[in-house]
Amino acid sequence: ALYSVALVASSLLLVVTGALGGFYLAGALLLGATLLGLVVRLLKTRTLANARQFFWCSNYYLALIFALMVVDRVVR
Repeated sequence: ALYSVALVASSLLLVVTGALGGFYLAGALLLGATLLGLVVRLLKTRTLANARQFFWCSNYYLALIFALMVVDRVVR
């Protein structure tokens, strides 16, 4: 769980430093909230199904966050 919080926080630091803009921020907030919601659910109810869903969501999170970085740079 701590790694997920650190991952989302570090993703948002790219906006604070000015490296990325509003498009990235909106997507990163949405993806981060989804990821953190799933980790909270997993901590509350430790089932294999919740663990699998969190695992796949974390993989999609990484792919989509990188896609957002590219799109934000092209749109800017």
